Amino acid sequence: MLDSYLSAVARHDATAAPLMVGFRQTENAVLVRPPNGLWKTMTALGAVQRRYLDPVTGQAAFFRIVDEGSDKAVVTVRLKIDDRKISEAEWIVARKGEWGPNGPGCTRVENGTVMTNRPGRNGGPPSGDCAAGLTNFNASIVAGRRYPLVDEDAQEMFVRVVIFTL
Repeated sequence: MLDSYLSAVARHDATAAPLMVGFRQTENAVLVRPPNGLWKTMTALGAVQRRYLDPVTGQAAFFRIVDEGSDKAVVTVRLKIDDRKISEAEWIVARKGEWGPNGPGCTRVENGTVMTNRPGRNGGPPSGDCAAGLTNFNASIVAGRRYPLVDEDAQEMFVRVVIFTL
């Protein structure tokens, strides 16, 4: 169901996704109906992707990077599945230059180590934005924790948090 939905969004074809009557989709907490939002702009899934499946609660999630033409965006989407149809899609989208984890000049620090916007080799200009090298993210100052699904087979949780920066 998750792959069908993501493929339909990338193809800009809402009829290709198993959407329930009354399907509800948000992007950054704003209601967006197909064919608007990512249904118009997303062109491909990025090379690095994470999928989470929770059959107990009927939810699935996707996290990583998608292509919007020549641009990239860091995204998560949580789907709610009811009676083998998608009833909800909740997107968080962070594009370069906008709010979120991938703004220009963004510095990401994990466990005290600067992970992005560091000086380049031989003292050159900083390299990498906050999406660069996004791997095992750790943050000590988080709030608003939300655990929408648990993937028991993979022994992973899909978690959303608000990260406070100083």
